[in-house]
Amino acid sequence: MSETNDLEILLDSGSNQELQSFIKLLQRDELLELLLEFSSEQSERILQFLHPSEVAVLLGKLPTEQWQLIIDRLDREQLSAMLAELEDPDLHHILNHIHERRLPRLLMEMESDDAADILGSLPLEVAYRVLLQMPLEDAIPLRRLLQYPKDTAGGLMQTELVQVTLGATVAEAIEEIRRQVVKEDGDIDIYEVYVTNEKGELEGHFSLDRLILASADTPIRDLVEDEVYWVPVELDQEEVAAYFQRYDLVSIPVLDQERILLGRITVDDIVDVIEEEASEDIFQMAGVGGDNVVYDRTLRSAMLRLPWLVINLFGGLLTGYLMWSFKGGLSEKLMVVLVSFVPVITGMGGNVGTQSSSITVRGFAIGRIELVNYTRYLLKEMRVGALMGLTCGLSLSLVGWIWHGNAMLGLVVGLALFCAMTVAATMGAVFPAIFEKIDIDPALASGPFVTTFNDVTGIVIFFSMALLFRAWLL
Repeated sequence: MSETNDLEILLDSGSNQELQSFIKLLQRDELLELLLEFSSEQSERILQFLHPSEVAVLLGKLPTEQWQLIIDRLDREQLSAMLAELEDPDLHHILNHIHERRLPRLLMEMESDDAADILGSLPLEVAYRVLLQMPLEDAIPLRRLLQYPKDTAGGLMQTELVQVTLGATVAEAIEEIRRQVVKEDGDIDIYEVYVTNEKGELEGHFSLDRLILASADTPIRDLVEDEVYWVPVELDQEEVAAYFQRYDLVSIPVLDQERILLGRITVDDIVDVIEEEASEDIFQMAGVGGDNVVYDRTLRSAMLRLPWLVINLFGGLLTGYLMWSFKGGLSEKLMVVLVSFVPVITGMGGNVGTQSSSITVRGFAIGRIELVNYTRYLLKEMRVGALMGLTCGLSLSLVGWIWHGNAMLGLVVGLALFCAMTVAATMGAVFPAIFEKIDIDPALASGPFVTTFNDVTGIVIFFSMALLFRAWLL
């Protein structure tokens, strides 16, 4: 094909800039086909122009038995960068294709937080053997990071940072920064410089521009910014993310109980946390748990989802039983008429409840709603539900009147919808608050729980009103 011929010409005689521009024009499927078709040397050169995340995407499009073809054509730096981009279950699969002897050098190429994540995904005996093969100066920080739970500040932080002592001058600080960067082989992003005392306790921080603009003999203590944000090492990752969002941070130091500086968390890790937490909330609101249900095995996926569906099953049976129990007080003809409105009553109530619950869960997650200001939010949500219920109720009243030629029937179905939607909006806001109060993830209050509750209350409201006004409905 023409792409193959053109690319071969560029590989033989083209410049790097021409080759890179041509590769960007190729679709992923075309690029993958060429990588498998070309020789090892040609493929290696092509891979040099691809971002690690793009290589990870290409790998995911291949059957696992062909992964080795791509892995063998990546150098150590490329492979380590790609491993840092992967998530479960792809990370587990690719680690099975990498010989254990290669892992120590690969981990040494990575930032400490990424290396610790990969070590944590390995079997304990394998991780132990890998650490034994690494120099102590690289292994000791990783051992410390592995002590912290993955979803805490300690599990997110990296040990690579730049720090100077409070008693230094600008000239001394610059030399110290150079020494620390050289020690890390230049592979460290300097967002800000942290200042510690002789005990290693955090005193503050300052930006690089303040350092560059200051004279050489200026004391560092004169550069330290008054306001400093930090997080304790045991803080949950969701709360760490809230710090970044609230204060527009690009990095934040992590301290222990004695205020000793342990490491820092950078914004690129927080982006992953926000995505992870959002996905977890969506899965839980759908009633399928917070696990990786996309890639789980069939039986495990079914077992995760079945309990919540069983809740809906019995909720539906309860709804049917309630309708059956009301038949004794209503004529058969009237029951047929009323049943035609049941899908509208339960459906609208369920939709409003799900909307309200989703907004409430999200509000708790990002800190917009807290228990201290919850009453004001609840009253607002009740007013919103009532307003939507009034609008939809009036519309349904008109439809019921025209459809069955009975104004009272229209009034009953409209009033029932108004009440059902108001209750649904209220309960959609109440359930997450209850779960938040008892320290259970509020996302669990959504989905099956809210829907089932609103179906039952909608039926009770609708048929109770029908019983109340039955003398005027026939």
